[in-house]
Amino acid sequence: LLVFSISIEHFVSEPSSRWVYKAISANIPYTTMILITLGQVVALLFLGPDFLKRDKKIDTTEVFFIHPFSNAEYIIGKIYGIIKLFFLLTLVLTAITIICNFIAPDTPIDWTAYAFYLFTIWLPAVVFTVGLSLFTHLIVKNQALSFVILIIYLSISIFYIEDNFHYIFDFIGYNQPMMLSSMVGYNYMQNVITVRLLYLLAGFTFIFFSIFWRTVIGRLLSTISQFRAPRSEIL
Repeated sequence: LLVFSISIEHFVSEPSSRWVYKAISANIPYTTMILITLGQVVALLFLGPDFLKRDKKIDTTEVFFIHPFSNAEYIIGKIYGIIKLFFLLTLVLTAITIICNFIAPDTPIDWTAYAFYLFTIWLPAVVFTVGLSLFTHLIVKNQALSFVILIIYLSISIFYIEDNFHYIFDFIGYNQPMMLSSMVGYNYMQNVITVRLLYLLAGFTFIFFSIFWRTVIGRLLSTISQFRAPRSEIL
């Protein structure tokens, strides 16, 4: 709804207004994808580790942790479901924006830009956010505290660091210049691809360590606690 209202306001207005979004055809998909990604990142910081907390609290998935699939496959399936849900939501919001882009005057549709920003802005940011939120929650073991830590990190990366350090801390791509031009193209494509691939690989790395921590380290700590329990009862 937010994207739809902004699209209506900026794109389906008088031909002489909002030229900042009409002068370059990639402005519309770029602005749309930044807004979608920013909103989903904030939601994922809280909802990402929620299924781990809920499973642990109600303890209704103990049967699934035994057979016919492993704990790693279970967590991967949960992560896949979360990313798939937000991907479908992104497609819906993007489709709404494309419709507004189509009916608005003097606003050509840049199909390449829509696909480019989906894979360079949305995908690395969402995968990195899911992995980082899961890993932080497993380390901190407190959903509220981990959410506060991640929100502080997000705020610092957007409002304080901004364009410093060659955009290496801008995991959303909020401050990194990524505007495509149909006339002159884009001269820093290698830098953008490098940074976005870095965050995509970092997201998969955090997911891997989260699975390792939940399956191996968690099982080891549980075994140690079981050995200590009878000893404490005897004492």
